[in-house]
Amino acid sequence: MSSLIDAGRTEGELFLEELDLNQFMKQIVDGMRSQFQKKKIVFKLVAPDRILLRTDKYRLGQSIYNVLTNAYKFTLSGGIVMVHFYRENDIIKIEIEDTGCGIKEEEQTKIFDAYYRSNTKIEHSGDGIGLFVAKENMESLKGRIEVQSKEGVGSKFILVLPFDTHL
Repeated sequence: MSSLIDAGRTEGELFLEELDLNQFMKQIVDGMRSQFQKKKIVFKLVAPDRILLRTDKYRLGQSIYNVLTNAYKFTLSGGIVMVHFYRENDIIKIEIEDTGCGIKEEEQTKIFDAYYRSNTKIEHSGDGIGLFVAKENMESLKGRIEVQSKEGVGSKFILVLPFDTHL
């Protein structure tokens, strides 16, 4: 993940480049795999044939990493985290689904707010800014982030990007 972080970047500036999403996602998943294995969480990547897009890989990578970090925190040992991405007409969807504790319906509108931390029974650390940053990054890329969740069952976060990114 350190290769995705650039301390010299200007906060509001986008650095667009062609990105092989398949290779990029494999790099992120491979980088986090041992962490998931230590907790005995099944961690799977379902990748289609090659998808090339033009985006800011730092912002996209940070968003994916933040969502995966939450999936790790809120999924108990023996659970599953699945990453799936695909092109659907003029958009790219990256779905991160877990069998974690899920999010109460009344909290689902708040989880993207800065410093919001849900009240779960699972002990976790963090400042409550990961999903806020993911949302801000996705919006800067002309995309969005969505959540579908059921308490006690798990969550699915969907990162949506325009395929033909002319930002």
